[in-house]
Amino acid sequence: MKKILIIFLLVTSISIPAFSQLSVGYHQSALPFAEVAYEINEKIVPSARLGMNTEFGDLVLELAGLYQFSEKDDYEIYAGAGLRFGYGLTTDDGLFIVLPVGVNFFPFPRKGFGFHIEAAPMLGEDSVLRGSFGIRYRFNKQEDN
Repeated sequence: MKKILIIFLLVTSISIPAFSQLSVGYHQSALPFAEVAYEINEKIVPSARLGMNTEFGDLVLELAGLYQFSEKDDYEIYAGAGLRFGYGLTTDDGLFIVLPVGVNFFPFPRKGFGFHIEAAPMLGEDSVLRGSFGIRYRFNKQEDN
């Protein structure tokens, strides 16, 4: 699994700067996670998510491909699909299909920092509907004047 994460991060970090940007986020919920995403051409967003508030032996990794249906100055609406791999915790063991749908809000004049909400059905042996909210930061977001 470490190889999958390394390959994902390498592939998503190689892109043309004018058409891509890196973002990081934290999602608070009963199943919290930190996220690193890479926006390509303002529409396609590969995302690597790592479960938080767990012991190191209980690693939870989620890889998702997101598509931004609408991108305005103050918000983005997205949906996508991915896989969640869990080890160690009873509620996270095994493989889940994840279908995230969410909105990123950027209410400040500088559009780098914002907030988000997301709902994501997690389909597996025990299916769950995960809801989360949190913060997001986009690096090198260009300002339109």
